[in-house]
Formats: sequence, structure tokens, C-alpha cells
Amino acid sequence: MGRGVTCYLATRHPEEVRGIHLTDVGFASDLMSKPDAELTPAELAYKRKAAEWLRMEGAYINIHSTKPQTLAFALSDSPAGMAAWITEKYHAWSEWSLLSMDDLCDCLTLYWMTNTACTSIRAYHGNTFTLPPLGKVSVPTAIAAFPYDVLPAPREWIERNYPVMMYTEMPHGGHFTACDNYTNGGYAFAIINGNDSNNPTLTINNADVYGKNNGNIANNSGSVTVKDGTFDAQENPIPVIYNNKLYEVQE
Repeated sequence: MGRGVTCYLATRHPEEVRGIHLTDVGFASDLMSKPDAELTPAELAYKRKAAEWLRMEGAYINIHSTKPQTLAFALSDSPAGMAAWITEKYHAWSEWSLLSMDDLCDCLTLYWMTNTACTSIRAYHGNTFTLPPLGKVSVPTAIAAFPYDVLPAPREWIERNYPVMMYTEMPHGGHFTACDNYTNGGYAFAIINGNDSNNPTLTINNADVYGKNNGNIANNSGSVTVKDGTFDAQENPIPVIYNNKLYEVQE
């Protein structure tokens, strides 16, 4: 959902979107129809893994997309059934050991108390039958790739389809990034207010830097140095969008 909203905003209003940050780039469907001989080794491995995943794990996509109302009655009638349906995905699509059972129970309770199983899965029907074509993303893009995500696309495919300015391979985490209880080396981002500058290395004042530190959000309004370039194995660089370019922040 988040990726879709973000990418539609970027493609429909590129003049208003300075850049986007994604933790999921979606399904590389075009690779599935290409002959094997035209694929790189990484793309061929993805194609084979995706075909197996769809065979073993993809049934939920079909029923969500074609019969959401039928499934909704079943999920709304049984808390155990709803919990099984949702928890199975959390187990399969995440680094399970990083999930808090309190967070998972909070999630299940929200679905059950608000009776929103139906509305949550109906989005699949809309994506299949009514969603307009996305178009090509043209704004600067930062990618955080999580090792336990669902079918992570090959980096070369991502870089052909998005103008990637920063690509970070995260050491932990999966599809439900916000629920992963991983704070050592957590991701961060910054919003910088400053004037235009062609200097590749600059110091900007009045920067609000937001970073995850033991579960708390820290705000630093002091000076930061912004270094042009891509991810370079620094520990915890902070991606920044400034002057329509992506930078990384070093305090």
C-alpha cells in the first residue's frame, strides 16, 4: 500500500515530489515473461524463486483479488480464523524473532475490534480490476532492501526501473518493517531546509534529523554536514533529499 501511494504521487506529481524512499519495490512481473536466455543470473534466479513462491504461497492473492467479500465473512466470524490468516503472513514474511508478540496482538486486535478484515483485503480487488497504470518513477529514489522481505527484486532490475540514488542493504528485517524490533543500526531520514547550492559537500543549518534510537525519535536541529554520493558502508548514514538530490548526512 505504502509503496503504491508513494509511487503514484511521484509519477502523477513529480514537480511536487522531491524524492521517495521505498522499503519494497513490488513484484518484478516483467521478468516472469522474458525468455531465460535474456535474463541475467540474478534475474533468472528471481524468476525461478518467484514461480515457486507463487505456486506455494500465492493463493491468498487470488482469493483476495477475486472473492474478497466471501473471505471477509469467514475472517469476521472467527477471531481464531482471522488470527491464523494474518499471523501466517507475519511468520512467513518477516524475521520472526524480531517481532514482538505484543505488537502482533495489537495488530490483530485492531482488525478484530474494528471489523476491517473486509476493507483491508478489498484493496487487492481494486488493484487487480480498477487501478490505473502506474507509469515510470522519475524522481530521486532511495531503497532500503530487507533480507526477509517477500521476493526482493534484483538490484539491477530496481536500478533500471527507478532512478536510484541510494541503495542500502539492511542487515535485518522483512516485509513488516515498522514492526521489526531491531534498533541497533536502525534507519533514519532527514528533512533539510536550505538554499540552492552546487557545492557537493556543504553544511546546512536548521536541519531536522529524525533517527530511530532504541525506539525513540530523536530531533537534532543543529548543523549537519551533507556529503554528496551514494551509500558507502558508513554505519547508519542518513538519507537526505536536498535540492532534488539525495545525499547522506554525517553529524
